[in-house]
Amino acid sequence: MEYYKLGENESPLFKCDCSDELKIILTNLNFVFININKRLLHSDEAVVEVIPKEDVKFYNEKPQIKQQGSLVEMYFKHQEKSVTFNSRMDAYKFVHTANELLTGHTMAERGAAKVKDGINLVDDTLGFSTVDTVKGVIENGVIGSIFGGIGKKKSRTKKISGKSDTIKESAKKSLQSGVDALQQKNAEKNINEYNKQLDSLKKLKDLVDKGVLTEEEFEKKKKEILG
Repeated sequence: MEYYKLGENESPLFKCDCSDELKIILTNLNFVFININKRLLHSDEAVVEVIPKEDVKFYNEKPQIKQQGSLVEMYFKHQEKSVTFNSRMDAYKFVHTANELLTGHTMAERGAAKVKDGINLVDDTLGFSTVDTVKGVIENGVIGSIFGGIGKKKSRTKKISGKSDTIKESAKKSLQSGVDALQQKNAEKNINEYNKQLDSLKKLKDLVDKGVLTEEEFEKKKKEILG
């Protein structure tokens, strides 16, 4: 490999000619920066800088290697590096490879793990299964999920105290309030429907008393009104 000789246990993971003056090599062990000084009358001079992967800073278990378009900023223990790649795609490939090297997971896997941790936190706090609840809503609707108990947790019995209990109680009260309001609405609807039927029957009975309708006609209409 031009300008840089790999170690015995070293393998290249990513190579890029960012410009005529700068080349980058990412190996399983090191970040290699090769600065080339162009000279007219003499051979080009290469200055090789090797930074071990262990020198990369971490924050919240995330390597401090950040991409902004084609610019990548790298934060090491003793210095910082800013490199402009030829394209946004080259920058992305470098950051993606570096993250996988440093964490053992791709960025997609780390993102999925973070989402899963967030769902587990909500489940532990509120005492039900978010995944099962969403599935129940899709299959049975909101009411079916609530009254069918689809969202209840089956296996996790972790006790939570303090603020978690307060949040759980608040969520239960909000849910119960929604159910009570729905039941009240349905009850009012049923009462209104019953009153309409009763008024219709009274009017029909008056017509029977006046001789406008026969008893048979009244019975037929009554069945239609009562469904």
